[in-house]
Amino acid sequence: MKQKQASNDLSDNLSIHFHERDRSQLLMIERALGKISEGLMASAKSCSAEIGEKRLRARPFATLCIDCMEEQEDPRHYLN
Repeated sequence: MKQKQASNDLSDNLSIHFHERDRSQLLMIERALGKISEGLMASAKSCSAEIGEKRLRARPFATLCIDCMEEQEDPRHYLN
């Protein structure tokens, strides 16, 4: 019986986590789409460069410009 309760607790915790993540992403998407409709562009959080409209339309909750994203994803980035 304890195993079933632990499984239920884990399932509930995962559901809450996914709900919060989805809610957070939805808010970021709404903000980005609002900026696009106002003609404003988002700034990358790491370099302050403009995140282009094409990127925001593809990934509205992007917080990095293409250059910063590519640098962050570069495996050499983790070696420094």
